[in-house]
Amino acid sequence: MKNPKTPLKSLKEPSALGVLKAARRRIARPGRWTKNALMRDKNGNATMQRNAACSACAVGHVMLCTFDREILSSAFKLLQKANEDAQFSRGVVGLSYTSVPHFNDMYNTTQADVVKLFDRAIELAKSEDEI
Repeated sequence: MKNPKTPLKSLKEPSALGVLKAARRRIARPGRWTKNALMRDKNGNATMQRNAACSACAVGHVMLCTFDREILSSAFKLLQKANEDAQFSRGVVGLSYTSVPHFNDMYNTTQADVVKLFDRAIELAKSEDEI
């Protein structure tokens, strides 16, 4: 599998919202989402090298989109808030998989579930921008 182009140079919005949108585009592509590893290379091996990553988990895709720590922190907080909202709406509060990495890696979590998580985080980011 070819390493996808990282949107670092082409990020249109250098903000948490822009990073979430870019990460969502990446993770929605077939074969670009993974579980039980931050990132994976073309052979499916876990890696921490951005330039070798062909697929990534929810957190990994956010990390692939920016090096800016402040933007990363904001994007992670929005993803976590979206995850807590989703867990609460299903009546699953206080369980160990309420963190984004745990949600991503749960046996019954699908790529579509993770894309929905990004959609909700993007909604939250937009509503914060309106304030």
